Amino acid sequence: MRELVLHDDLGDLPRRSLREPEAQRVREHLEPGRLHPLDHLALDLTEDPDLPPLHAHSVSHRPARDDLAAYPLQIAFTMRALVPIGRVLFALIFVASMVGHVSSAEISEAAAHGVPLAPLAVPLAGIIALVGGLSIMLGYRARFGALLLLVFLVPVTLIMHRFWGLADPQLAMMQRIHFLKNLSLVGTSLLIMYFGSGPYSLDS
Repeated sequence: MRELVLHDDLGDLPRRSLREPEAQRVREHLEPGRLHPLDHLALDLTEDPDLPPLHAHSVSHRPARDDLAAYPLQIAFTMRALVPIGRVLFALIFVASMVGHVSSAEISEAAAHGVPLAPLAVPLAGIIALVGGLSIMLGYRARFGALLLLVFLVPVTLIMHRFWGLADPQLAMMQRIHFLKNLSLVGTSLLIMYFGSGPYSLDS
């Protein structure tokens, strides 16, 4: 006859063979998070001519927990690599817009929207956007760079992209799109101010 000897978790049970319903009840009453009862089982064989020899090491085990734990680590490593890509894609619009902020057409348009001292304010806004964008792109003092982008975005959004009160519906729709686009950029800047530059940055 085989006799199941339970260690640690089942030490209070009588030393006798367990039938299947009883073994199932034992497994259900184990504390959550503990090892599976089969990890603590050892087979104590008595002499029985009808049964082949059986050793404790012949009990099959589940996959190693280290192998299962490696998958979340690999996923986390891959997700970390997405952070610098996101920073570059977000900051690219601000870095590339620097050329337009020194053009006469951009300055004239800003003056038509009522921007005071447009020949000075527009290039200055371009410099602020450039510095903030490079800061986030490189991950160097990204929180301060996000603050610079907020200083740039808020007045530009409210002054240059007012879509309410426009008589031309097509122009109003275009300015509404730019307004909502800038709102999403403001939201992303707020997230960067909270979370920082993340991995693979000069700050890390």
